[in-house]
Amino acid sequence: MIAPPHNILIVNAYGWSNRGDSALLEACLQDVKSVFPDARITCATFVPAADAPGDIAWSERIGNARRGGAFGKGLALLRLACAWLVVRGLKVFAPVLPHAQRRTLDAMHAADLVISAPGGYIHDTNFSYRVALAQIDFASALGVPVVLAPQSLGPVRTAFGRRRAAATLKAVEAVCVREEFSRRFAQKDLALGPTKIVSTGDMAFWEDEGRTSQAGVIDGLKSDEPFVAMTTVEWRFPGATDAKRLQAAYIASMARIADEIYDRFGLRTVILNQVTDDIATAQAVRACAASPVLVDTAERSTAGMRAVIGKSRLMVGARFHSCIFALAAGRPTIAISYLPKTEHIMADLGLSCRTTPIEAIDVDHVLEVISQDLEDLDAASAVIAQAVRDYRGRHVRFRDVLRNVTGLSAQAAA
Repeated sequence: MIAPPHNILIVNAYGWSNRGDSALLEACLQDVKSVFPDARITCATFVPAADAPGDIAWSERIGNARRGGAFGKGLALLRLACAWLVVRGLKVFAPVLPHAQRRTLDAMHAADLVISAPGGYIHDTNFSYRVALAQIDFASALGVPVVLAPQSLGPVRTAFGRRRAAATLKAVEAVCVREEFSRRFAQKDLALGPTKIVSTGDMAFWEDEGRTSQAGVIDGLKSDEPFVAMTTVEWRFPGATDAKRLQAAYIASMARIADEIYDRFGLRTVILNQVTDDIATAQAVRACAASPVLVDTAERSTAGMRAVIGKSRLMVGARFHSCIFALAAGRPTIAISYLPKTEHIMADLGLSCRTTPIEAIDVDHVLEVISQDLEDLDAASAVIAQAVRDYRGRHVRFRDVLRNVTGLSAQAAA
């Protein structure tokens, strides 16, 4: 148990350009502020924190490099190495880091608690998970207690990688996991003690509580026109030997789903903008479709996107937080799984029949589920709403984890 903190640093936050990640960060900040209303909060993000809340001190994730490829990876490793030397007391290396990253190190030195932001970044699909683990290592080396906000953990496919992740996570106060797969991975593959692991669920299922937003206008759609919402993901099928073929098949499958929905039910598909980098894929789906698919490029807030999705008949989502927005609104949802988190969270909801893998989308199954949904939309919505209520009831809130690790009662924190 640790003392209630006065200075809190949140690391491993992505930023605000991805509406799913911003929903998680907003929910995390709400919980932190509700438990520690007088604490000073600093947040280090991967992307710049433009248009972010003004009551937070913003900085940059240590190790960030704005260059891609081998040069960018090398620069990131150099900055991480210099940060490690600074943590060990060799402050002469601090000027190697950009000013925004030095601010993060300063905040880490001053922190009473470090929170690793909610999300799904501790897996070895790409290099960034090593950078994420380093942020936690820096805090532990400084003797600052660390709590992991609700996470998806794994897969980590190499024995060395699992040992590396285990060494980092064994030093933290609590690891909050958002699905059963992650709990098993943390306990079995990383050998974390069961008392350190807390099943909390994905924070976006609670982030909309008590919040409302006026849905914006979708360009090209009549204000009262029913529609099906869709999201795409710019996915390169990492590790696949036939990645280009898989990507083309994925785009064609999404287009076919939109066309069949239009032909059978007269509903147009609107592809929403959860992440700006996905717009090119959305436009490729539109170009491949024979039906009048709309690509909505509007940069909406998470509340605005939730409101738009709430007006849809149903959701076909490749970006999983658009699926969570739909589920929380009681909208029937089919999730296209490109990372394990999707299928595992849907399994925890009891909705495995509503997922299909991105590398082999079962279009016929998707259309069968959609047909059943649209035959009795109220009944389908009731099933979704009950699944979400049950999910919320089975999981601990992150704010309660924060109270527990600091010995605060709910009454004292209120």
